[in-house]
Amino acid sequence: MTAVPRSLPPAWRLARFDEILERVERRFMIDDTTEYARVGVRWYGNGAFIRDRVLGLDIARKQQWIVRSGDVLYNKLFAWKGSFAVAGDEVDGHIVSDKFPTFAVDLEQVDPGYLSLYFRSSRLAFQAERLSKGAAAISKLTLNPPQFWDLTIPLPPLVDQKRLSARFAEILRSTEVSRGLRVRVDSELSALRSVDAQRFVTESATEVRPLGDLVTISGGGTPPKSNGTYWEGSVPWISPKDMKVREISDSIDHISRRATEETSARLHQPGAVLVVTRGMILAHTVPSAVLSVPAAINQDMKALRPSSGLDARYLCEALWALNDGLLQLVERSTHDTRKLQTDTLRSFELPLPRESEQPKILQALRDLNDRYERIARLQQEIRLSLDALLPSVVNSMFDDPCYQERLLAEADHSSLDIEVRTGVSASASSCI
Repeated sequence: MTAVPRSLPPAWRLARFDEILERVERRFMIDDTTEYARVGVRWYGNGAFIRDRVLGLDIARKQQWIVRSGDVLYNKLFAWKGSFAVAGDEVDGHIVSDKFPTFAVDLEQVDPGYLSLYFRSSRLAFQAERLSKGAAAISKLTLNPPQFWDLTIPLPPLVDQKRLSARFAEILRSTEVSRGLRVRVDSELSALRSVDAQRFVTESATEVRPLGDLVTISGGGTPPKSNGTYWEGSVPWISPKDMKVREISDSIDHISRRATEETSARLHQPGAVLVVTRGMILAHTVPSAVLSVPAAINQDMKALRPSSGLDARYLCEALWALNDGLLQLVERSTHDTRKLQTDTLRSFELPLPRESEQPKILQALRDLNDRYERIARLQQEIRLSLDALLPSVVNSMFDDPCYQERLLAEADHSSLDIEVRTGVSASASSCI
């Protein structure tokens, strides 16, 4: 819900949609042998798009409507979610059902860019929800054309609409540049993190040994689903979906003690290092974790039991640090899934420091990981700030006359650049 807007600036007026739009209907009959691109409308004013391409035979209702670039269209079922758009060239000539009414814009009164900007505002979504009929919980809260006409929009003079639209486009471009830079920073940080950890492990080692010389490797399995008693216990049954932490103490699924005695899902004791050896996650990561409770594993996992002289926690951290090398050993198998063969895993060369040094190196690796995690959290906060910036600008533009005047009066765009770089809300700094 948005706040009730303050009074409009001088020369602005509140216009109903039936004053600025006119219904257009380009009826079209579907041919069963032709493929058609169907148009959808994203929520919160984020534009029209091609949602799918289907053969006419698969379209149940043969009466459809043509969209043209510059049309206004909306989704009757999700108007309360801000599902309004000005059609662009990418959807020109394609089709919509009767759930997407189309309208022509009176260009003497409204700039299409300004209208697109208004479609992003929570004020419009709130109006649409209030005017819609039905139940939102089942996506039947519907805004039909008679109620559509009752929607309103604050209109400045046409020249000011174009200035506001251009200014917002400027902010939008700046945020997209900033997003691109953030993605680049994320990628570079990830690479640097990997290089730092790998270098730390290799430089601390006094020797390099095949993993098979240092651990005993065993597997797991899945108890038959046909035997319900196997799935009624409290023993953790770990699968790749549980491998989101570096110490495993529980799992999503559980099995009975009997299952660990009668099936291939044998019990593994604490201190084993679990490694995912099959699944699509191996396309980008080879997860490992230290087991801290007795548990079973499924057939997509291996349990590595370290021999004397190798700390399980160090082994786990080292495998993460050397993940790039492990990934190079992953093979594609049937149906394009990924697999790390047991013999290949055994032959993987592990840098091994003296046993007395392993706890120190483990702590240093964890400290290094914590530093990068703090940076990652900061990056996430900046991303969230960027995500909040555009809605803040839009809503301030339509609810805060002072901010409207500020945008129109600014000749120097540097303050907008500062907002984008810092993620500070536009409304938070206006009218101070």
